Amino acid sequence: MLKKFLITLSLISLSFQSFAAFEDKPQNPYKNWVLIGDSAMSVVGFDSFKGQYGSPKLTAPNLVMQERNVNIINLSGNNPLMSLSSTDINGYGNSLTTIQNIKRLGNIHGIIIQAGGNDYVKSATLSNFSKSLESILAYSLEMNKKVIIIEPTYRSREDVKNSLGLTLNNYRNQMKISCDKYKTVCNFLPVNELKNYATAYQYIDSYDNEFSKAFHLNSKGHRLLANKIIYFAAVKGLF
Repeated sequence: MLKKFLITLSLISLSFQSFAAFEDKPQNPYKNWVLIGDSAMSVVGFDSFKGQYGSPKLTAPNLVMQERNVNIINLSGNNPLMSLSSTDINGYGNSLTTIQNIKRLGNIHGIIIQAGGNDYVKSATLSNFSKSLESILAYSLEMNKKVIIIEPTYRSREDVKNSLGLTLNNYRNQMKISCDKYKTVCNFLPVNELKNYATAYQYIDSYDNEFSKAFHLNSKGHRLLANKIIYFAAVKGLF
């Protein structure tokens, strides 16, 4: 019994030391990253009780910037309807114009890509979706820029298909496949809590919960995603 107790204490001590080591780990020098995404990264979900959207200060990118030594240039705020497979009035949805806009920004250390939700809703073909994504990844490889791909967050029940007969998981899996092709620069960030309604409901718009579909993360969801990005980037040595 005493032996088991001492082993348990040792494991607890090791766990605490590991956590402390992560907390005390110095951040990498200040870096500029660019985020391309849709309104999920620029809007805090609608609160039906308050009748308003949350503060933009509480979006995941802003929370990350407040707590890490990184500047995130958030292009999603300029293009709330972005999907990788199509071009809207702002042009960021098309991979070629996205690359041009990134080039204009100058000294960029890395790219965060948040996509898939609008491609699913707009019934983008997986072929167009992957070609657009991989053209950005090819540019990143050429310029030696690291990439974080955030897997698509919850939009509707897992069995709901778009007009092409595809579910959101089809787009999620395609992003993994494309990322694996460019694994020297690409890092795929899973967010398990936001995959299925059973766990995602607490992190999405209260306005949309009753319909089992979502458009934006609430403040709790953005906090969750920010924590995921911060930990992931620290472990990978990105920022």
